[in-house]
Amino acid sequence: NGQIIDIGNFVLHTALSQTAKWYKAVEHDFKIAINISPLQIRNPRFIEHVADLLKLYQLPATALELEITEGLLLQDEHIAHFTIQKLQQLGIKISLDDFGTGYSSLSYLQKYSFNTLKIDRCFIKKLEENKQDRELTKTIIAIGKKLNLEVIAEGVETINQDAFIRKERCDLGQGYFYGKPMTAEQAAEEYEKSEKG
Repeated sequence: NGQIIDIGNFVLHTALSQTAKWYKAVEHDFKIAINISPLQIRNPRFIEHVADLLKLYQLPATALELEITEGLLLQDEHIAHFTIQKLQQLGIKISLDDFGTGYSSLSYLQKYSFNTLKIDRCFIKKLEENKQDRELTKTIIAIGKKLNLEVIAEGVETINQDAFIRKERCDLGQGYFYGKPMTAEQAAEEYEKSEKG
């Protein structure tokens, strides 16, 4: 309905504002990952807007990772390639979200310079009972490693799924097994508990 640009800008502002607070409070570097819509990428001022926000909140570019999906790449290859390249030149990391579900995901790894590969949850969901999903997940992790990409498994919900991705040396897991959606205050509390524990 045309609201995605405003919503996207609100998300970027809110997330980076919160990240700036956390950056001052913790003693080590970290990054926040934010999903970006195709419409945001097609905005000719998007790169400048992101750079301005990092400056406004006094954050290094390495504190930000932008997640894009195949849908964005399908819509305008030239703009996507240019924007990804320029954002990476600023020091921002780019991740390919929901990998493995599209028509030509492997060709995107050939055409674009990503930093992170996120394995779609559909492969993780049935790891325990489906051998094919286990083999495909192993293969995706191996591909990511060969290409020197950070690999994240999405949708990890059980201890067995966690054990599997650890065994395959997947870099990170994301999902309810590690934590459910929470407010910034709750996240800060959880972080403090983990540091003390």
